[in-house]
Amino acid sequence: MRKSSSGKWSWLWRWGPVLIQMAVIFGASSIPNVGALPGNISDKTAHFAGYALLSVLALRAWAGGRIAGISWRTALLAIAFASLYGASDEIHQLFVPGRSSDIADVAADVVGACAGAFGGLLVAVVAAWSAERRHAPTTTSAANTEDTKTGTTS
Repeated sequence: MRKSSSGKWSWLWRWGPVLIQMAVIFGASSIPNVGALPGNISDKTAHFAGYALLSVLALRAWAGGRIAGISWRTALLAIAFASLYGASDEIHQLFVPGRSSDIADVAADVVGACAGAFGGLLVAVVAAWSAERRHAPTTTSAANTEDTKTGTTS
């Protein structure tokens, strides 16, 4: 069974950003003998931010690109995905000259992945709550409605 061309574009729209972020992480991890990061950003902060972004992008992809598609399941999938990629990237660094593997980096990756996914989940909850409030009927008493019609106040 072949996918339609619109199905291919839909997949690319959802997963393309994930693949780009993975390539950026892989490329950065492949640089031998890395010195200080720009702006003196700590190594752990960079790990946190990179994997938070990866997690958010994976969450978006598994949610079908829709806020309404975000759930606990998609958040946990995003966390697991980003965390496993972080662990595999630390193994990759064992083979890069001047680089080493560090369990503290994996911890920063996991914490970042959790922050990204839970941040996305929070956005979804707030969006659902806001939509519910916008579409909820307003409650007014019969007396207030009558007062409004006649222009009198109680």
